[in-house]
Amino acid sequence: MKSNGCIFGSFEDFCAARGLKRTVQRCAVYEVFKPGHVHLSVDDVLKRVKKNLPSITGESLYRILSDFEKTGFIRRVDVPGIIRFELSARPHSHFVCLKCGKIVDIENSSVRLPSQLKGALRLSITANGLCPKCAAAMRAG
Repeated sequence: MKSNGCIFGSFEDFCAARGLKRTVQRCAVYEVFKPGHVHLSVDDVLKRVKKNLPSITGESLYRILSDFEKTGFIRRVDVPGIIRFELSARPHSHFVCLKCGKIVDIENSSVRLPSQLKGALRLSITANGLCPKCAAAMRAG
Protein backbone atom coordinates (compact mmCIF):
# COMPACT_ATOMS: atom_id res chain seq x y z
CA MET A 1 0.00 0.00 0.00
CA LYS A 2 2.74 2.48 -0.91
CA SER A 3 1.48 5.99 -1.62
CA ASN A 4 3.31 8.33 -3.95
CA GLY A 5 3.88 11.90 -2.77
CA CYS A 6 2.62 11.28 0.74
CA ILE A 7 4.26 13.43 3.40
CA PHE A 8 4.51 10.40 5.68
CA GLY A 9 5.63 7.86 3.07
CA SER A 10 3.30 4.91 3.32
CA PHE A 11 0.36 4.17 5.57
CA GLU A 12 2.43 1.41 7.18
CA ASP A 13 5.21 3.88 8.03
CA PHE A 14 2.65 6.34 9.36
CA CYS A 15 1.12 3.75 11.73
CA ALA A 16 4.48 2.36 12.84
CA ALA A 17 5.81 5.84 13.68
CA ARG A 18 2.77 6.57 15.85
CA GLY A 19 2.25 3.16 17.43
CA LEU A 20 -1.12 2.70 15.75
CA LYS A 21 -2.54 -0.61 14.60
CA ARG A 22 -2.97 -0.78 10.82
CA THR A 23 -6.66 -1.19 10.05
CA VAL A 24 -8.73 -0.80 6.91
CA GLN A 25 -10.77 1.91 8.65
CA ARG A 26 -7.70 3.94 9.64
CA CYS A 27 -6.28 3.59 6.14
CA ALA A 28 -9.52 4.90 4.61
CA VAL A 29 -9.52 7.97 6.88
CA TYR A 30 -5.79 8.50 6.29
CA GLU A 31 -6.42 8.55 2.52
CA VAL A 32 -9.05 11.28 2.95
CA PHE A 33 -6.61 13.64 4.69
CA LYS A 34 -3.39 12.68 2.89
CA PRO A 35 -3.79 15.16 -0.01
CA GLY A 36 -3.99 18.06 2.48
CA HIS A 37 -5.54 21.52 2.09
CA VAL A 38 -9.02 20.43 3.15
CA HIS A 39 -11.07 21.51 6.16
CA LEU A 40 -13.53 18.68 6.68
CA SER A 41 -16.37 18.20 9.14
CA VAL A 42 -16.94 14.77 10.65
CA ASP A 43 -19.88 14.35 8.24
CA ASP A 44 -17.64 15.28 5.28
CA VAL A 45 -15.07 12.67 6.32
CA LEU A 46 -17.77 10.04 6.89
CA LYS A 47 -19.26 10.61 3.43
CA ARG A 48 -15.86 10.34 1.74
CA VAL A 49 -14.83 7.23 3.68
CA LYS A 50 -18.19 5.49 3.11
CA LYS A 51 -17.63 5.67 -0.66
CA ASN A 52 -14.91 3.03 -0.31
CA LEU A 53 -15.82 1.56 3.07
CA PRO A 54 -19.61 1.59 3.56
CA SER A 55 -19.37 -0.45 6.78
CA ILE A 56 -17.54 2.23 8.81
CA THR A 57 -19.55 3.56 11.75
CA GLY A 58 -19.64 7.07 13.16
CA GLU A 59 -18.27 5.72 16.43
CA SER A 60 -15.24 4.22 14.67
CA LEU A 61 -14.67 7.43 12.76
CA TYR A 62 -14.72 9.55 15.95
CA ARG A 63 -12.18 7.19 17.54
CA ILE A 64 -9.90 7.34 14.49
CA LEU A 65 -10.14 11.14 14.28
CA SER A 66 -9.25 11.35 17.98
CA ASP A 67 -6.26 9.02 17.49
CA PHE A 68 -5.08 10.98 14.46
CA GLU A 69 -5.47 14.28 16.33
CA LYS A 70 -3.52 12.98 19.35
CA THR A 71 -0.66 11.85 17.10
CA GLY A 72 -0.52 15.22 15.33
CA PHE A 73 -1.53 13.94 11.88
CA ILE A 74 -4.64 16.12 11.83
CA ARG A 75 -5.72 19.07 13.88
CA ARG A 76 -9.06 20.48 14.92
CA VAL A 77 -10.22 23.72 13.33
CA ASP A 78 -12.87 25.41 15.43
CA VAL A 79 -15.37 27.15 13.20
CA PRO A 80 -18.51 28.73 14.69
CA GLY A 81 -21.18 26.02 14.81
CA ILE A 82 -19.07 23.12 13.52
CA ILE A 83 -15.78 21.35 14.16
CA ARG A 84 -13.57 20.66 11.18
CA PHE A 85 -10.32 18.76 10.81
CA GLU A 86 -7.33 19.31 8.56
CA LEU A 87 -3.92 17.81 7.89
CA SER A 88 -1.27 19.17 10.28
CA ALA A 89 1.42 19.44 7.61
CA ARG A 90 2.49 23.01 8.32
CA PRO A 91 1.74 25.62 10.98
CA HIS A 92 -0.85 28.14 9.88
CA SER A 93 -3.95 29.97 11.07
CA HIS A 94 -7.35 30.58 9.50
CA PHE A 95 -9.78 33.16 8.20
CA VAL A 96 -13.40 32.02 8.53
CA CYS A 97 -16.21 33.72 6.61
CA LEU A 98 -19.08 34.40 9.00
CA LYS A 99 -21.67 34.12 6.23
CA CYS A 100 -20.72 31.11 4.06
CA GLY A 101 -18.26 29.36 6.40
CA LYS A 102 -15.41 29.34 3.87
CA ILE A 103 -12.03 28.72 5.52
CA VAL A 104 -8.86 30.26 4.12
CA ASP A 105 -5.40 29.35 5.40
CA ILE A 106 -3.20 32.19 6.70
CA GLU A 107 0.56 31.76 6.97
CA ASN A 108 1.98 32.31 10.47
CA SER A 109 5.39 33.47 9.26
CA SER A 110 4.78 37.14 10.11
CA VAL A 111 3.42 36.48 13.61
CA ARG A 112 5.96 36.81 16.43
CA LEU A 113 5.17 35.69 19.97
CA PRO A 114 6.31 37.85 22.89
CA SER A 115 9.36 36.38 24.65
CA GLN A 116 7.32 35.38 27.72
CA LEU A 117 5.22 33.08 25.49
CA LYS A 118 8.12 31.26 23.80
CA GLY A 119 7.03 28.04 25.55
CA ALA A 120 3.80 27.94 23.51
CA LEU A 121 3.38 24.59 21.80
CA ARG A 122 1.19 25.79 18.96
CA LEU A 123 0.05 29.11 17.55
CA SER A 124 -3.52 29.18 16.31
CA ILE A 125 -5.21 32.38 15.23
CA THR A 126 -8.67 32.53 13.71
CA ALA A 127 -9.76 35.72 11.97
CA ASN A 128 -13.47 36.15 11.26
CA GLY A 129 -15.20 38.36 8.74
CA LEU A 130 -16.71 38.21 5.27
CA CYS A 131 -14.91 36.60 2.35
CA PRO A 132 -14.68 38.74 -0.82
CA LYS A 133 -17.65 36.96 -2.45
CA CYS A 134 -19.95 37.43 0.56
CA ALA A 135 -18.78 41.02 1.08
CA ALA A 136 -19.54 41.83 -2.57
CA ALA A 137 -22.98 40.21 -2.31
CA MET A 138 -23.72 42.24 0.80
CA ARG A 139 -22.68 45.49 -0.90
CA ALA A 140 -24.79 44.64 -3.98
CA GLY A 141 -27.87 43.57 -2.05
